[in-house]
Amino acid sequence: MQVIYATGQPRLLEFAIAEQRQAVPAGAIVFAICDGNRLVSQLDEYLFAAITDEEYYTYMGLLRDAVEREKRQLRDRHAASTVRRFFNWLSGLATRESATIHQSGS
Repeated sequence: MQVIYATGQPRLLEFAIAEQRQAVPAGAIVFAICDGNRLVSQLDEYLFAAITDEEYYTYMGLLRDAVEREKRQLRDRHAASTVRRFFNWLSGLATRESATIHQSGS
């Protein structure tokens, strides 16, 4: 999960990304949460009107980074899961082969 938040007030915002919602400081403004294939972004018309162009583009850049980071983590988890399943299958195959050899040797 990627959480984009900012501390401070509009026109003086400091943006950051947290890996968990619990890591967001109290009083911070949460702009977006990216979890897996879902993205929830909150930038209402009042907040949009209150922030500077620089803050807006900073937010958009962080949003792009957060989405890419989350996609990369999903790919890494999927690859690790695929490798783990393959080795479990291979281990099961070796166990069955060993049992077959042991039974035919008796």
